[in-house]
Amino acid sequence: MGLAMNKPTDIVMDLQGWYRWRRQPVLEQQIDMLRINFPITLGGSLLGAVGSWLAMWGSVSTVAMTWWLVSHVLVVAAVFAVLHWYIPKTLVASEKGGPRSATVLAICMGAMGLTWGSFAITATIYGNSNALAYAFAIIGGVSSGAVSLSSSLLWGSIAYLIWPVSLMIVCCVWLGGQFYIFAALMLLVYFLLMTMQARNAEEAICRGIEHQLLNTDLVKRLKQETKAAQTANIETEAARQRAELAHKEAEEANQTKSAFLANMSHELRTPLNAIIGYSEMLIDDIVDEGADDSSLADLEKIKSAGKHLLGLINDVLDLSKIEAGKVELEYDAIDVRQLMDQVCSTTQHLMSANRNQLVLNMPPDIGSIESDITRLRQVLFNIMSNAAKFTRDGVITLDVLRSHDSADIERLVVHVTDTGIGMSMEQMDKLFQPFVQADSATTRKYGGTGLGLVISRRLCRMMGGDVTLQSELGKGSCFTVSVVARAPIAIPL
Repeated sequence: MGLAMNKPTDIVMDLQGWYRWRRQPVLEQQIDMLRINFPITLGGSLLGAVGSWLAMWGSVSTVAMTWWLVSHVLVVAAVFAVLHWYIPKTLVASEKGGPRSATVLAICMGAMGLTWGSFAITATIYGNSNALAYAFAIIGGVSSGAVSLSSSLLWGSIAYLIWPVSLMIVCCVWLGGQFYIFAALMLLVYFLLMTMQARNAEEAICRGIEHQLLNTDLVKRLKQETKAAQTANIETEAARQRAELAHKEAEEANQTKSAFLANMSHELRTPLNAIIGYSEMLIDDIVDEGADDSSLADLEKIKSAGKHLLGLINDVLDLSKIEAGKVELEYDAIDVRQLMDQVCSTTQHLMSANRNQLVLNMPPDIGSIESDITRLRQVLFNIMSNAAKFTRDGVITLDVLRSHDSADIERLVVHVTDTGIGMSMEQMDKLFQPFVQADSATTRKYGGTGLGLVISRRLCRMMGGDVTLQSELGKGSCFTVSVVARAPIAIPL
């Protein structure tokens, strides 16, 4: 039958403290084992009783033996009823069913032992010395077998043994004489030896039960942990699939965005180029005809606004291409002095607009490098333009040099130092983020999209270098542009 398993710490005590402390599941297993073996004990006891009645025929009063046999059968029937109806209900009905059932079983075994003890009394009173010897032999054999079968519960074995042994000792003492006194002592030794045997057997059985329960618990925990691990693996796999799906969707969205920006920039640049071209033609016509200055100023505004918008579109397109990995670099030999002269010449009008002085420091043997001249020129122009825009009546210095880093890689390094407004640490933290400028006041006063430096840094990193900044608020800034001089070494964007 299934047993009600309680908490591992549930300790019970049986027979008003006679039983040793046992975990509830262990005690229930002991009871279950005894219930399995008890029908064999009952059957053996019943057969022994019938055999004893036949063996004692003629040696002991037939009436007395018959009464004894009837009482024995009634006790066996009562014990059988208790075993099959009361104890199963008690075990299931209550958490204390284990102790109660153990107590009832011990009482039942005691009743069985008492009937065999009464057999010794009957043989002593109503029989002769031979009948008493036969009775002792029969009781000893039956008791040994019963104790072996009931050894899973120590106090049940003791309750069975104590009645026949004690009553046989009483009979020996009542008969008197050296022989019977010696027999009484042997019965006492027999009782002690059988008790020790029952105790050792119960210890072994309890250890086995405890190991079985431990193994069952370990298997249960292992199954739970395995199930939890399988659940975790399933959740991890599901999360990985979701991440892959999200990554795929992000890539598709990025490609869609890039395609949209490329198409839109083309659609916008075409009419913008037409507007800028027509505005330049009209400006030339007005200058040739000597028309009024107001018309010329309006056309200049149109031309300026068109070029600003075209530059914004170009920046957005460049950033989308870089994010989509569509930018391909073309490495060629570049004369560094010639490149610097071109950049200074291109940005000279920006310097003059804010009355800035441009200073170029470059060694005569600067030589050449291998890089993408279009992208490098774009980066230098962005940095120079920013320096000119945020500096008024100041000095902008270009220091060009070659150096080797810690990995012995040769680089071209350009320091662009200005005496402009400078930046705080908080402003510098935001500087290389897309569409972010130092602060809103700077955006309102100087304009811009906040894309130039982002594009410049990413392009430099694609060319194996970087763009870094050192600045102090109110004193100016120093941007450092570096690219590898020979081999293209790209680092993560």
